[in-house]
This record gives sequence, C-alpha cells and structure tokens, in this order.
Amino acid sequence: MFLVQVITGFFLLAGYSASTQTAWESVYHLQFETRGGWLLRGLHVVAAQAFVVLLGLHLMQVVIQRTYLAPRELNLLLLLVLLPLALAQSVTGWLLPLDQKGYWAARVPLNILAVVPGIGPLLQQALLGGPEVGHHTLTRFLALHVTVLPLALGGVLAVWWYLARRLSPSPAGPSQPGNASWWPEQALRDAVACLVVVVTLLLVVVRPGFDGRGVAFPELLAPVDPVEPYSAARPEWFMLFLFQFLKYFPAGSEVWGR
Repeated sequence: MFLVQVITGFFLLAGYSASTQTAWESVYHLQFETRGGWLLRGLHVVAAQAFVVLLGLHLMQVVIQRTYLAPRELNLLLLLVLLPLALAQSVTGWLLPLDQKGYWAARVPLNILAVVPGIGPLLQQALLGGPEVGHHTLTRFLALHVTVLPLALGGVLAVWWYLARRLSPSPAGPSQPGNASWWPEQALRDAVACLVVVVTLLLVVVRPGFDGRGVAFPELLAPVDPVEPYSAARPEWFMLFLFQFLKYFPAGSEVWGR
C-alpha cells in the first residue's frame, strides 16, 4: 500500500497545482477530465486508508502472537513509529484538494495540535504559516506529504523489512531466530497476500463507477469557502474516536481527550 501511494502520488503530483487559487481546479481536472485520473486518485486515497488499517492489524497480530519478544523488540518499536507517521501522511493529504470537506477536516488536527502542552501553539503556527489556513499552509502540507513523511516512512519500512527478513521465524518458536529462508515459500505467501489486497483495493475504487451515476469516487466537494462552515467538518473515519473522547472531557481539560 505504501508503494501504491508513492507511484500514484507521483502522477497526481505531476498534475497538481499548489495554490489556493488553482488547487481545487487542478484536482477537478485530474479526476473528471484527465483519462484515468479518477482511478489514480481513488487508488491513492483508499491505499492511504488501507495502509493505516493494515498497520493496525499487523500490530494486533504481533501482540497476539507475541512476536515482539527478544530479539524482535525493535520490530514492535518500528511499528509504533510507523502508525503515527501513516496517520500524519493521511492528514496532510486532506487539505490538498482544497474543497469544503478537506479544508474543514484539516482544521481539526490543526486545532488539536494547538492544545499540546508547551510546543503546541508553535507547531500549529509552523504549519499554518500565518493567522489562518491559506497558501502557506497548503504548500507546507504538500511539502510534508510528498517529501518529509514519505522519506521517513520509506526509511522506517526498509529497516523493519530488513529486520523481519533477518529474524525469520524458526520451527523452535516465533520468538527465536532461525534459519528459515524467506525465499521462496514466504515470498510466495507475501505475493499472494499483496495480490488479494490490491484486487480488493481496485474493487473498492472501481465499483462506484458501475452504479449508473458515473464515476465520482473519491468525492470532491465544492471549492473551499472559509466564511461558510461545513456542517460535517470532521476527520476521516479512523480518527473519529478523537471526537468521541472530547465528549467525555469538559472545557478546560480537552488536552486529555485529544
């Protein structure tokens, strides 16, 4: 899923214009006027969400099977680093289409960032680049989304993959390194698993095009209007639990809920 994001993101970036005046129009052109653009954007968006889901499932697998025991402690730590990086990668992409949903959804993590004790306001200002979400915010989110975070994710994934291959399971048990070879048996299993995930991804993206209403997935709402609040301003589904936590903490203690 990370590689799908990198490949599709490269082609999307080639047609994207990072400006508050042209961002929405460039995404509209990519999705509705460029041949295959809807497929590229759909794969990119769904792969970003699937990446978070698969990381969460793999973390559960590691805990249940206790494969975090010595000598694989570093693998678990790397997974715990990958999860927030994957979330940050997804969050920085919300604002880029600059439609109503993306604009107001991006304001949610920015407001959450402001309540971090100590450095929160400084981090928020560094991302905003001004008093409000604007051109500098867009370009900074883009820089994080296409350079800093992908490089960090790729580096951590490379180390994790190397350690996973080097400490392959042995018949003695999952917590002991052995001489089991990754090639060809485990490589075949990985390839089959990747194929299943990619086919599922394609079905999720392509199927809305067969409902008789045309292809419009992922959705692109009206261009942003900062003076007209979006009634459904909320983050993506995998961060909705933050909204629920906030209901349990009264004003003045939001930092614990967030």
